[in-house]
Amino acid sequence: TIEVQPQFINQGFVGFMEQNIKANPGKTAIKFNIVDVRNNYKVGMYSMETGFTMNDDMALFLNENKDIEVNVVTV
Repeated sequence: TIEVQPQFINQGFVGFMEQNIKANPGKTAIKFNIVDVRNNYKVGMYSMETGFTMNDDMALFLNENKDIEVNVVTV
């Protein structure tokens, strides 16, 4: 689960996510929570048909972006 506020979503964020997920297909589902703290809104988006494989580039991107909160849920 990737939780981020709308003001931190930009073309670079979307482009990286799109490219990385397409380049690393797998069975892991991904969920994005877009959280508007000011208005107390939360929108969740899930991958339905395709997943991805966690990889070093994704881990580095998520770790370097302090405005992104990540939670790993195991089943």
